[in-house]
Amino acid sequence: MEKVCDYFPSDLITEIVQRISLETAPRMCSLSKEWAKSLWSKSLANPRILFMSPDSRNKTSHLWFHSVLQNKPPELWNKNQVMIPRLACPFQYISSQTVRGSICCYNKTGKSAILNPTRGVYKVLPKVIELGPADETHYSLGFDLESHVFKVLCLISRERESKTELRILNLLDENMHWRRVNHTALFTTHPSGICIDGKMYFGSHIHSIVSCFDLKKEELLTIKLPIWVKSYDNLVKVNGKLALTVKGSRPGARRIWTLEAAGTWSKLQYEIPPFAQNSLKCTYECVGTIGTDKFVFTPSSLLQEPLHVMYYEPKTSAPLKISINCAVNPPSRHVRAILDFVEVPNFSSTKD
Repeated sequence: MEKVCDYFPSDLITEIVQRISLETAPRMCSLSKEWAKSLWSKSLANPRILFMSPDSRNKTSHLWFHSVLQNKPPELWNKNQVMIPRLACPFQYISSQTVRGSICCYNKTGKSAILNPTRGVYKVLPKVIELGPADETHYSLGFDLESHVFKVLCLISRERESKTELRILNLLDENMHWRRVNHTALFTTHPSGICIDGKMYFGSHIHSIVSCFDLKKEELLTIKLPIWVKSYDNLVKVNGKLALTVKGSRPGARRIWTLEAAGTWSKLQYEIPPFAQNSLKCTYECVGTIGTDKFVFTPSSLLQEPLHVMYYEPKTSAPLKISINCAVNPPSRHVRAILDFVEVPNFSSTKD
């Protein structure tokens, strides 16, 4: 059977993909599995490390973006920079990852949106109803691999309640309304979810579990931590799998645990050595891997020195500090980094 790529060259497919709107893409996927495969093919992706920083110096809030091509050797990153214009939008908080080129963002008032940094557009989402003045909301974007639909999860922390409520929004629904999800008790200490293969994961190390939400079945499951792991720093994606970062056997070292397909934690762990003394002006967190085993750490505290990342390959002897030479410096000392950012179909043709 002939495939889409047999009819059209890859550069033409890429051009078509970049012009497709949010409303059109899922319908194309439902009509043709071959178009679905081509639409989301990894071969069309040119993944980057995306750096983001809020800019509130003017009356209008902006988001600052910068990126480098991550599949190049680190010493070539500064030669493969991609400049992204600032985006004016009233949202200060960004979820912890990009999903197929788009990001979920929100603000303290409970408003949320999906933005596409490359296109410089965002799509405002309906506001969640039944919120109290002291309730906290956190939003995370996910992708249902079966139906090729984006879904947004809203985690609601009620005042004086320890558990978290869950709402879900299907971006293909014509009515665009938030639905309640009946689920077991959800306790989160890391409310920004991470989406891997159609499942959203939320951290809750206080209760020694990881919460897993299946976007297709819309069911919530819990995964217990390894018995000898009492707490962890954060959840990341390592070699396509969910992973925990925990304290290592030496001061300043880190250990990485990965979740296998059977729901068990791998006994084969990565041990990341301590960073050099001259790199301890700020604290770092693991944001994932490039390729199979190239770990990237970025500052998790306010920047005390120029923008950089820590890069480590287990085959080498020590982590490397890689400077990111931006043509325009970040507007604030708070900079976040996300791996695997790609250009994919747009969410909206105009700013809302």
